[in-house]
Amino acid sequence: MSVAGLLFMIRPTSALLWAPICIKDIYQHISDVICKRKELIKIRVRNNANQITGYIYLRRKIELKPLIIWILISAGVICYCIAVDSIRHRKIIFTPFNFFMVNYNIYNNSGVNNNSLHWYVVSGVWYLVSSFWYLVSGTVSLLGPLVIPLCMAIPVAPLKVLLPLLVNITALSVLPHKELRFLQSSLPFLFLIIANHLCWKIRASFQKAIKMIFLVVNISGALYLSLVHQRGVVDAAIYIGNSGQDLTEHGVDAQILLAMPCHSTPLYSHIHQNISVRFLECKPNLENDPTYREEDDIFYSSPDTWLENLKQLPDIIVFFDVLQSKIQRHLEDYQTCATFFHTMFPEGRIGGQVIVAARKNLATLACDNVSRLNYWWPFYYKLSFLS
Repeated sequence: MSVAGLLFMIRPTSALLWAPICIKDIYQHISDVICKRKELIKIRVRNNANQITGYIYLRRKIELKPLIIWILISAGVICYCIAVDSIRHRKIIFTPFNFFMVNYNIYNNSGVNNNSLHWYVVSGVWYLVSSFWYLVSGTVSLLGPLVIPLCMAIPVAPLKVLLPLLVNITALSVLPHKELRFLQSSLPFLFLIIANHLCWKIRASFQKAIKMIFLVVNISGALYLSLVHQRGVVDAAIYIGNSGQDLTEHGVDAQILLAMPCHSTPLYSHIHQNISVRFLECKPNLENDPTYREEDDIFYSSPDTWLENLKQLPDIIVFFDVLQSKIQRHLEDYQTCATFFHTMFPEGRIGGQVIVAARKNLATLACDNVSRLNYWWPFYYKLSFLS
């Protein structure tokens, strides 16, 4: 319970998973005390050579004292976290309450990513376990007897595993704002339910093959998504950091514009330089203004006009190749420093390549650092043919 209390203070939404488990355990413990049940204790008997020779079974009365100690420890952890936050902010502050006020009363009324009540049940859960789901419903049926999918495994799942999952999904479904990442805390419970069901429905001779298929599919997907897919923005961020270092060493205060959709690139986690970076914002409509438009929507509706309205054009512009034709007039004074492969599947505002362009008078300083990417990604030149 102390771990649950700490997790609640770090991430308040973890209470949706831990609260059902803790409440069930508390209820069971109190019920055992009231009914004067006894727990069975198994004691190992060892000989002089420390070898187990047998077991002794004893019955011990269940007491309320351990439960009280657990509750007091959990309360102590929560009070300690409140004290640390209050001392730091110089006022009494309860972080989970503030988290709730911001995310529910403000963010959920902004209209950002609002989905239907059944979105998690219909789309979210199945997408989250997609690799396991396809393995269960497709491959396994070819290797052995027909395997019952996840929707058939849930009714026979243990209550202690099923209850936190149902509470978490139900509570998150009530909130208007929905994101797939909110369900990631449910993954361990989903995998336990599926794995427990599969081990009973699949012959032992096929279980090893299924495990190998599952590992190969997931490891291959993880390597591709980590090293190849949408890799260009990471390389561009490292490149910008190197360029900013060169410009700073020569006394140039570089102004950089990331002309990309919101949250496309990592920032100072990869740039590591004290340089000015301007990026398009997607702030939620906290004031419920009916005429509100996100900055990236304004930019992409007329990129040429948006750049004209800037007081000063940046020294370096980073953008996807799909935008190049729309801002070609403003790129006449720029030189392309580098082009990075981004994805094999460009879509909408996301292009297949990331382009870094610098002013021609700064190109000598800003464009001479491609070789320094080798230490970060040794496959950069091997995959350069994709560009």
